[in-house]
Amino acid sequence: MGKVDAEANVPYSVAIPPNLISGLYDLVAVDDAGNVSTIADGWLTIDGDFSSPNIGLMKYIPAGQFQRDANPANTSTVSAFRISQYEITQKQFVSLTELSNPSSFKNVVNGPVEKTNWYHALVFCNKLSMSEGLIPAYTINSSTNPKDWKNVPTNSNGTWDAVTCNWSATGYRLPTEAEWQWAAMGGASDYNKPFAGSTGDNLIGDYVWYLTNSGNTTHSVGSKLPNELNIYDMSGNVCEWCWDWYVASYPSGALVNPTGADSGANRVIRGGSWDVGASSVAVAFRNSNLPYNRRNSIGFRIVRP
Repeated sequence: MGKVDAEANVPYSVAIPPNLISGLYDLVAVDDAGNVSTIADGWLTIDGDFSSPNIGLMKYIPAGQFQRDANPANTSTVSAFRISQYEITQKQFVSLTELSNPSSFKNVVNGPVEKTNWYHALVFCNKLSMSEGLIPAYTINSSTNPKDWKNVPTNSNGTWDAVTCNWSATGYRLPTEAEWQWAAMGGASDYNKPFAGSTGDNLIGDYVWYLTNSGNTTHSVGSKLPNELNIYDMSGNVCEWCWDWYVASYPSGALVNPTGADSGANRVIRGGSWDVGASSVAVAFRNSNLPYNRRNSIGFRIVRP
């Protein structure tokens, strides 16, 4: 079910077709003679998971406010969104982008794609959106079609760094750092969790592939336990690119749907990976890398409305 907040501020209960997402819609009525009339137009809010035919389940993350660091005054508020239940796999990446598999650990069954730079993630998101008939989020050089963007850069590239994001688009994109942290926290305001899914009593090794138990390799996505929102590998396996330019310190005060700095050198990565110690898979741990760098410890997951 969904709710329409019409121009007249009148809510309507309506039956929602499968996989419809939140957005602007016309609510119409059809009489016995087939005449169509508009009852209302407005924002249709739809809760619940979404199933992509290409990457599987997108878990619904409710809107919320949370403390993002040790200062109680530093809060972030994020609107509801959906996030991929698993890290993007090598098979999914190759199938959607039609690029060769960049990964080091190609022998891992259903393994996360790695050695992808930040630019690769933009290509994947827009190609996936186009394949599903959605509005792509990213524009580079006035185009949303990655074929027009030419080859993925392997060095610093001002044109690709000037990418813009349409935050109202129906398609896929990278999570903001705030969205990533809220999902990793399991929808509960506890920034200080030692790993995603931690209750304070459970064991890190049941939830996280990290230096102690990885055997110096990635592992099949979803092969550890999920966090409270049933999202896997939010800590460990591979680090995950986020949209934001990295700054050493968060801005202070209350932020609403923050998207990060306007410019920078590095992009944010979060979550820790197979090759780091326990302290680096903590939910609040922040890291970054140059957007053109490719490491076998960095992959990504994606979000959509």
